[in-house]
Amino acid sequence: MDDTVDLAIQGKCRNRMGRTTVIFILLLHLLGSTFCYRLPTIYSPSNYVVHLQIPSEVFTTANATNYNGTVSITFTTSENVSEVVLHANPEFINVTTTSLTSENGTEYIITNTTVNSTTEIFNVVLESTLNANETYILKFIFDGTLSTANMYGFYKSSYEDSTTNRTVYLVTTQMEPTYARSAFPCFDEPKYKATFNISLSYPNGLGLKALGNMASLNETTNSNDVITQEFEQSPVMSTYLVAFIISKFTSSEGELIEGTLKNLVWSQEDTNGTRQLALEVAHRSIEVLNAYLGLNYSTKMTKLDQVAIPDFSAGAMENWGLVTYRQETLLYDENETSNAYWAYIIKVVTHELTHQWFGDLVTCSWWSEIFLNEGFATFFEYIATHEGYPELELDKQFVTKTVHYALDADTDTTEALHTNANTQSEISARFGTVSYDKGGSVLRMVEHILGEDIWKAALNVYLTEYADSSTEPNDLWEVLGRNATNLPGTLIDVMNSWTNSPGFPVVNVSLQNLQLTFSQQRFVLSNSTATNITWYIPITYTTDGNITLFQNTSPLGWITPTSSFQLNLTSDISWIVVNNFETGYYRVNYDTNLWTKLAVALQQTNFSNIPDINRAQITNDAFTLARGGYISYSQLFSIIEFLSREVSYHVWYSALNGFDYLLSRIGHSTSLGLAIGEHVLNLTATVLSSVPINTTNSSHHIYTLNQVLLQTWSCRLNNSECTSEAVRLFAQYKNTSVKPDKNLRSIVYCYGLKHSSSIESDFNFLWSAFLSTKLSTEQVTILSALGCPNDEAVLTSYLSKTLSDTSGVRAQDYAAVFSAVYSSSSIGVDVALDFFIANYSSIAARYTSLNSVRTILKGIAAKITTDAQLVKLEHLVSSGVLNATIEEAANEALNAVRSNFEWVSTHKSSLSKYYNITEGTTTEGPNVTTPAVTPDSNVTSPGTGSSSEGTSTTPKDSGSARFGLSLVELLMGLFLLMV
Repeated sequence: MDDTVDLAIQGKCRNRMGRTTVIFILLLHLLGSTFCYRLPTIYSPSNYVVHLQIPSEVFTTANATNYNGTVSITFTTSENVSEVVLHANPEFINVTTTSLTSENGTEYIITNTTVNSTTEIFNVVLESTLNANETYILKFIFDGTLSTANMYGFYKSSYEDSTTNRTVYLVTTQMEPTYARSAFPCFDEPKYKATFNISLSYPNGLGLKALGNMASLNETTNSNDVITQEFEQSPVMSTYLVAFIISKFTSSEGELIEGTLKNLVWSQEDTNGTRQLALEVAHRSIEVLNAYLGLNYSTKMTKLDQVAIPDFSAGAMENWGLVTYRQETLLYDENETSNAYWAYIIKVVTHELTHQWFGDLVTCSWWSEIFLNEGFATFFEYIATHEGYPELELDKQFVTKTVHYALDADTDTTEALHTNANTQSEISARFGTVSYDKGGSVLRMVEHILGEDIWKAALNVYLTEYADSSTEPNDLWEVLGRNATNLPGTLIDVMNSWTNSPGFPVVNVSLQNLQLTFSQQRFVLSNSTATNITWYIPITYTTDGNITLFQNTSPLGWITPTSSFQLNLTSDISWIVVNNFETGYYRVNYDTNLWTKLAVALQQTNFSNIPDINRAQITNDAFTLARGGYISYSQLFSIIEFLSREVSYHVWYSALNGFDYLLSRIGHSTSLGLAIGEHVLNLTATVLSSVPINTTNSSHHIYTLNQVLLQTWSCRLNNSECTSEAVRLFAQYKNTSVKPDKNLRSIVYCYGLKHSSSIESDFNFLWSAFLSTKLSTEQVTILSALGCPNDEAVLTSYLSKTLSDTSGVRAQDYAAVFSAVYSSSSIGVDVALDFFIANYSSIAARYTSLNSVRTILKGIAAKITTDAQLVKLEHLVSSGVLNATIEEAANEALNAVRSNFEWVSTHKSSLSKYYNITEGTTTEGPNVTTPAVTPDSNVTSPGTGSSSEGTSTTPKDSGSARFGLSLVELLMGLFLLMV
């Protein structure tokens, strides 16, 4: 069925589900059962007893996917009913026997069972009535099928043993958001929490080991040489957190958590030397989180296992006590893994461990408010990690890589933090930039509104009061607001404007006759977007008269939905900066006079003591205000003239994102694009000299990030000093097997290949390096670089590897290969689009992981700069070959392309005038999109994803684009929908 169903009908169905099951069933028939995705609210499961039997063939034969299972669910109902309604996915679960008894053993006759293949709702119809508030046990015996394509539910994975060169099979799980029902019948919604008693039976003698959420309780081997592993009963938890794995993985043990709990990392045996970082981070992060939240991990859990899975659609998944990861998000080689990936792994692990409190202990009631899980995990992935690893400067990176990303992506068409979701497609869409990055940014704003002491104490109360339960946003705001002061209303009133409204405000600041006026409007990029939304906005500011105010992030005033904020000055000011350390989730636009004062201040010694994070804020705001037409581009370029003396990584990260947007719209090889590139090279001259490509210092993290960021741009803009060094180091690697410095590899691999005199030979060399390396982070770096050549045949051959089962590219990386091509090469958009069109049927059949097809299509569309490319996309959409879900994504992509073209039409003239370019002149060569860069990485949103994990997803929300990022960062975002 088309997922774009009538939401009004869904709402009617959903709103009635809390009444009686009879009404619910009638509605299924009257409205069409495919319209109802939610379960009735009358059932309360309290315990599951799950036993799964996995035969030996699963672990010895490629195509063996069958298993058997039983599940007994203890539950009550709040009404008298004659049916039980729960979930089972008929694609993977075939129920053979169903029985229901009362707690005292009375058996009930079942007259019928049905399952809807679209909603995956399973109905058990009874001959007699169940009584409200009595306890019943519903038991299923079923045949199960392991997934082998989409890495969801209970699925089969494999890897090659480096010693024997044989394929090794394992089974593992990924239940979030709606895939527990693919492993066993259950009440598969987050608010239906229960305890779980899980046991697994599997063959003895194959060297297998079973892991679960809980520690082993009992292990027996029967006469048929079958091991049955029984695990301790779990705490009360949601079905999407259930996890189990049977594999030949080995483990390494780290320092005990809280002095008593086992701390293990599991992976393929030949990766045992890469587990230490994850063990260290787990111990350190849990110590920080225990102290910060005042509630120990051991309150509910008795151990921690972290596992690297060879095939994993998400970035990572926060299963309670058994956290699962992609290999590249967990395993680290000190000598081979870049600083960027080192920091990235630390952040991902902390993100997942934060979920042990926010998500596992206290869970969002429904996926519409998943930001209650993911926003907190994003917040602490920076804040808790900063306490444990201050050298990463993640307090500052939170602004440039979460707040700015959220603001850039939170455009006219994005949805609110709290947005209804019913279908699986709608639920998956909630795992994106809004829930992760905006969620984390808004929570950071609340922390600064309340003050750290009140914030920490209130979080402890929230976690304690709602432990083992589920919450909605107002539950959180009510607890946080109990001791709040200096608010313009209740915290619920204040935060509902941020939770329920899409977008964000721009605060307009004007000065007249010593009176400052702060007013608001919704920030929009299109005149057609509704702008009547208003917020409660906390105002902080600093002037030249008192620069110590930068340290004060408590509100000095408020703009309300109905009133502006005014401040009377006692004397004139040289400048004002609003939004100290960008703790408020909004942009700031000053009147012309104040912008001019600020531009002058930034040109003074030490930038007039304006901190680098506020310089990054000013830069990011100015670029985006110019993009939206709030200020002119000539005004923008005047404001950012200070960049010629700037050396801060955080400021340059924001600045280059802004320039990247211009180049991605204008086209790198046009005369205007070349002029913009020359502008960037002129501005970066000073900072480039501070991080020369031939002087590495991996012990200085921020230096290294700055070096990779700036040298990537230098190579991108064809600075011969950078490109010649990349070519030299690539040739040295090829001739001597001496690899480039671990932090420069992304540059050397990409630009050495791009400027190669023998592209096919060098491509094959790097491809062989990909196939031979066992280090997952190196694999990802190479995958991104292989998209860099400006050679159609080579790039087409590279994309073709995603259509082969034996090429060496895993299904989890298909979208990453496409991203490498359309993001890294001057011809990559055309090659990727042509390949997508020519091979759509095969792609749709094979790319089943994490909305990969939608992701690829939107990614290509975001890079389109020519009319010919647009025509190709239009023909594809009108061809009728796309299924309904992909067609929806394609139409969204078309709208985005047209919007981008409209932007070019609006701004190209003024940009050409500024650069003294005669419109219409071009240089030879096609338009160029963003090349591969690897400055560093970001968990979200992805995700991303980013990322639980289970947010993870997708790439980030429709319309979002993290400009100027490294390609490796972009690839990270592809699988962080579920971290």
